[in-house]
Amino acid sequence: MLSTDEYIEQTFFFESFLESLDDGITAQEFLYSIRGELLATTQLHKAVDFMLTDVRYTGVLTNSMSRLNHYFSPFQSFVISESERDNGRLDFRIALQILAHEAKYRSGNCSIQGIFFYQFETICRNRLGYVRGLDVLINDDIYDNYWKEWLTILRRQIGFVPLADMIFYRSEYYKIKNRHKKINFNTPNKTSQNINNITNINSTSNNLTNDQIETNETDNTDKENTNDAIDYSKIDQKIDQLNVAENAAGDGQEVVTLFGEREGRIAFATRDKEPSYLFSALSRHLGYPSVPHSKPAAEDENILPILKRRIEQLENRIQILEEEQRGGIDLNRYIKK
Repeated sequence: MLSTDEYIEQTFFFESFLESLDDGITAQEFLYSIRGELLATTQLHKAVDFMLTDVRYTGVLTNSMSRLNHYFSPFQSFVISESERDNGRLDFRIALQILAHEAKYRSGNCSIQGIFFYQFETICRNRLGYVRGLDVLINDDIYDNYWKEWLTILRRQIGFVPLADMIFYRSEYYKIKNRHKKINFNTPNKTSQNINNITNINSTSNNLTNDQIETNETDNTDKENTNDAIDYSKIDQKIDQLNVAENAAGDGQEVVTLFGEREGRIAFATRDKEPSYLFSALSRHLGYPSVPHSKPAAEDENILPILKRRIEQLENRIQILEEEQRGGIDLNRYIKK
């Protein structure tokens, strides 16, 4: 991670970039003008100089940010690249808000768990693709080897095993409930698969290619959470099978805890629910940042621009009619020289 001053300057940079777009200022003009406002003691002004030179030739920010991988994180470059795609779903303004909120969170008392939840919620909410998004997180140096191992497992099993269950099994709250043998899920009876199926799912998912995983990811996006892969009534008798199924300790070692008690408690309370409820609860109780999303504009806000365009169209039509009455329309102005 960078220093606190760097993230404060990044927050100011992305917020100012967003305001310049609302004022109709181009990216080149903004990058040229923002250099003087950045602190000379940070490295951001050097990065902006490099970005300005690259934007003048390519017109996009993706190439320059990906080359500055020692300064910008892989997640930041990934978000900008998704917003600049021709067929992408992420708006560029929303991308700037996402990066501004993340930089602001990193400048304070951030935690690795909070950064993961924010980045993963960004991938889920904006439908950026689990495979490509988790590959970016795996290559991020902010996560240690234990986190990268678990992210690799998450990449294989996402869509097969609920996210809340995977977080719960890697939390301190799971160890507390397992230690005191007081697990009581009280879930309604439903047609759910036995926990032993997770082992088969894990072995099957290991043989899937990236294209097959992407296909499963697209199919699972429009479906409701119907793959209840955990039989909660038998979980206290199936702890050993669960550890093997999650593949977190292939040599029989103890499962490494990645989440605290409060994260595990919230994940336990939001099982069999939409993932958005999990992210919302984490934001309310633990203060983790929420991912910004676009809001549909009200009809009243669109009246003035629509009227303005219609008046311009009427003026052009009236001008053409006046020219026709004078003796003809001059078509030379419509021909590109």
